[in-house]
Order: sequence, then C-alpha cells, then structure tokens
Amino acid sequence: MVLYRKMQVSEEQAIIMLRLLASEILGSPQISLTNLPRAVFNYFDLPDIMAIAQKHNGELWDYQYRMMDAYLVLYLGDFLGR
Repeated sequence: MVLYRKMQVSEEQAIIMLRLLASEILGSPQISLTNLPRAVFNYFDLPDIMAIAQKHNGELWDYQYRMMDAYLVLYLGDFLGR
C-alpha cells in the first residue's frame, strides 16, 4: 500500500504515540523531540509537538528545552491508566 498523503493525528493520538515510543520502542522515559524517528513519524501529519509538550508539562511529563534540543521525560507509571 502506498500512502499519497500523511494521516492526520489528533493531540490525544500524538500523546499516545509519544508514550508508546518511549515505553515500547526506545525503552526509556526520555525522548528527544528534535530527533523523533522518521521511520515512525514520517507517515503522520502531527500537531505541534512542542506546543503539546508545553501544555502537558508537569502532568504527563517533564518538558526540558535546551539550546540544541528539547526533551520529554515521561511519567510512565500511570500509562495504562490513561
């Protein structure tokens, strides 16, 4: 199957994708937002990830912005409850 256009992703779906990336693919609670794996995210039209990161900072994760990168450190303990 060839995709001719990227699939739309809502904010809630993007949150789920980030949490699955951390827990299942990376095996780490830390995600670099500027280096998201293209093999996973290239097929989707994502909402503004940085805005989502800021919006849910302190609730779902700790958002850290540095000069060269932006990181999320996810709270994975309650992942199944969300």
